[in-house]
Amino acid sequence: MSNRSAVYFSVRGLVKQNNKILLIHERGGKEHWETPGGSLKPKEPVIQTLHREMIEELGTDVKVLNKMPFFFHTQYKGNSVLLCYFFVKPLGKLKITKKGSEEVLAHKYFSKKELLALKKSKKLMIFDAECLNQLSKILNI
Repeated sequence: MSNRSAVYFSVRGLVKQNNKILLIHERGGKEHWETPGGSLKPKEPVIQTLHREMIEELGTDVKVLNKMPFFFHTQYKGNSVLLCYFFVKPLGKLKITKKGSEEVLAHKYFSKKELLALKKSKKLMIFDAECLNQLSKILNI
């Protein structure tokens, strides 16, 4: 019997506007807010995953603003999670979309104060909550 834990890799898009960060309100069993993004499909390049996920969750493609992403590592339910963040700019108007069994209910820009309140209320996805301090420094919010 193996004691190995799984390693999950997630590509995320960071949209900054007026010192606020865009989050999506997604219903996937438990309602929460998170940065838009998701997992790679088999043999899918990271940048292709980013564009696919942004179209699915924002309803528009994006321009990638940094060619070199930044990474965070955290733990979730005993497994390692590696988050790959890119700065992105939407190329069109944000739209509410449906994907698979999950539904994007809303898009909203949050200030650092609002992000901290979401974290405290446990309505910010654990991945983003763990990285919040570093994200706010990198994003200068």
